[in-house]
Amino acid sequence: LQDRCIHAADALITVGQSILTSIRSDYGFEKPGRIVFNCPPKASNQPAEERSLKSRLGLTPDTPLGVWTGSVTHARGPQAFISSLQRLTSVHLAFLTPRFTPFFGDLLDLARRAGCEERIHTVPLVHYSVVPNAIKGADFGGIGFIPNIANHEYAMPNKFFEYLQAEIPVIVTNVLDMGSFVARHGVGEVYEADSAVSCAVAIQRVLDNGIE
Repeated sequence: LQDRCIHAADALITVGQSILTSIRSDYGFEKPGRIVFNCPPKASNQPAEERSLKSRLGLTPDTPLGVWTGSVTHARGPQAFISSLQRLTSVHLAFLTPRFTPFFGDLLDLARRAGCEERIHTVPLVHYSVVPNAIKGADFGGIGFIPNIANHEYAMPNKFFEYLQAEIPVIVTNVLDMGSFVARHGVGEVYEADSAVSCAVAIQRVLDNGIE
């Protein structure tokens, strides 16, 4: 269907460079192409939270805190962040996600086995337009997409830009588009997927150095 219809278009709008490149290569599409990122509304235009995320969780301002927004599934890779807390014994992790799912229960079991259950927090869901302000004050945001899946390699999801809007460094797996964006712009660290050690090293670098 795409092959039959795409050449009737006068232009192409998509969300990332790799998707644009792939479509040009796969279909010989030579007309103009534009990239529009999945950015949320500008955070400064949204109502500010009265208290910081750390304060709302009962944490002190100097307590290291990571945040995870959106769904938790095995393919999205939150396991490495949970396991990394074994090595990062002062770091807490907050999930802004629908938490009543079987897989989230599996994550809590993993946290119990890792001895870090008391450092896992859940945050009530908010309207998508205020997510950046709701997570402000965290020290990093996590994205664990498993590589070698085209949808992951080319992804530039909302949560990536929610972290950037909130001025939070991004810890992301070595997937193509997000990994190269983070490395190019110096807005976080890239780690080897499924490696809790690599994830912990990336988190520690951000905690030590922050971002510009």
